[in-house]
Amino acid sequence: MDDWWEKLAATYRFDPMTTMALGSIDTGFTSVAAGLSVADAFKDPEKSFNARLEGEKRFGFAPLPRILRHTILGAHDFEGDVRLPSSPLDQAMKVVAHPVSDESGVLALEAPDPKTAGGIETAMQFSRLQHRTGGIVWFHHRSPFTMAANICGMEWFGRWMIRKPDLCDHLIDMAFDHIFNVLDYWIETFGSENIAVYNSSPMESNQLISPKHFERFALPSHQKYINRLNRSGITRYFFHICGEQKRNLPYLSSIADWHHPAIISIGHEVEISEAARFFPEDIIYGNVDPQIIQSASPQKVDEVCRKTLEQGKNVDAGFILALGCDLPVFAPVENVYAIKHSVTKFQESIV
Repeated sequence: MDDWWEKLAATYRFDPMTTMALGSIDTGFTSVAAGLSVADAFKDPEKSFNARLEGEKRFGFAPLPRILRHTILGAHDFEGDVRLPSSPLDQAMKVVAHPVSDESGVLALEAPDPKTAGGIETAMQFSRLQHRTGGIVWFHHRSPFTMAANICGMEWFGRWMIRKPDLCDHLIDMAFDHIFNVLDYWIETFGSENIAVYNSSPMESNQLISPKHFERFALPSHQKYINRLNRSGITRYFFHICGEQKRNLPYLSSIADWHHPAIISIGHEVEISEAARFFPEDIIYGNVDPQIIQSASPQKVDEVCRKTLEQGKNVDAGFILALGCDLPVFAPVENVYAIKHSVTKFQESIV
């Protein structure tokens, strides 16, 4: 498996003897493109996995990452009320009611079962399919801060950061323990040498919290997380720093003692050169604005992708062209083909 990771890492660099990598954070698009419902992407592991394989061949995606669960892990795993996509406009699962909404609820909260809570069993079936085909098993979770905020909802969590910080600390600790309880289950099942971890942190965006609150609440759990991850034996790490997090980058780079090269995924709000400056040993992944893929013309998509590739070719550690967040479920297929064509044309231009 180390050889597999190294071979893929070689494709991230702008070597004219290789094919450049095109990544996709995708939890629904390939299922819809295969003629399935959005709900199938989340509830049917076999259909979802086969659609992902088909989509990778059809649209030129490298298997980076392959994930099933998304967005609402805190609410789902801690017994909140969630529902599958059901309307024509739904693109993901939705939280109907968070597990807790007051102090007594937080204090009464119990640790979920790491093998059966929420969508864990479905995710495990998806992972078994990955393992059976000989590929890396992707373990997906949210950051401890993001998962904690999802347990009670960001509105309450934001209030408690100011008024009752101990409640936030308690939720973050519970989220942290749950993440690693589930990861331990994956390691027991597949072995750490066969796992790549995908971590995302949207609730830490500076659009939602200040750098001061990031430093106080999120950063300590990130440091603790990296220490624990390193001890787990897992060396493949994909970190999606979601949204506007430019003012958080100095803090994150100060604890970037994960195994290198990791894959650092950034939103369109963060410059590629800025991310590369803070994470010089890691491969940068991004950062095309998803709304362009959703609403622009194929010609505009090609223009934006080529400009992004021009920036990415200057990243010493490597670059993967991808969107800055999830591929929109109902994106026009011709726009997704345009991304692939941009990579192909750019590859030809530098040979």
